[in-house]
Amino acid sequence: DFAVSSTGTLAYVSSRMELTDPYSIWWMDGAGQTTPLHSAPGQYENLRFSPDGKRLAFEIAVNHSRSDIWVKDLERDTTSRLTHPPGRNNTPLWAPDGESIIFDSNSRPASGLYWVRADGAGEAQRMTDGKAGFQTAGSVSPDGNRLAFSSQPTSL
Repeated sequence: DFAVSSTGTLAYVSSRMELTDPYSIWWMDGAGQTTPLHSAPGQYENLRFSPDGKRLAFEIAVNHSRSDIWVKDLERDTTSRLTHPPGRNNTPLWAPDGESIIFDSNSRPASGLYWVRADGAGEAQRMTDGKAGFQTAGSVSPDGNRLAFSSQPTSL
């Protein structure tokens, strides 16, 4: 897993063999030097820089059936948990204004796409009902009015 900011900063998660193997988030500068960005060991996935490059969203997997979305403020060196619904809360996607994050959740019976404020204020709001199957947000239009997402049936 990796993410590249609009300024060229690369953040990545070191490789792992199993979900139970802890690892850290690293970043690489223009000279190729690596340093830990978020050194606390964990199961980090789906790194995404905010549009201004000042925050990094990611998910932390607790196990195969539980994960949450977190945001690290790179200037303040603080980390906040954004999601609390049960189940897997996956694949953060920043809104173009950087004010909110869209993610998918497989929490039953309320699976679907959600959005939550990036500053952690308020609860996650459901956007879709998930009846069409497992949904993953792919892209938000620059004006924030349209969302492209994929949907995969949960049973064939």
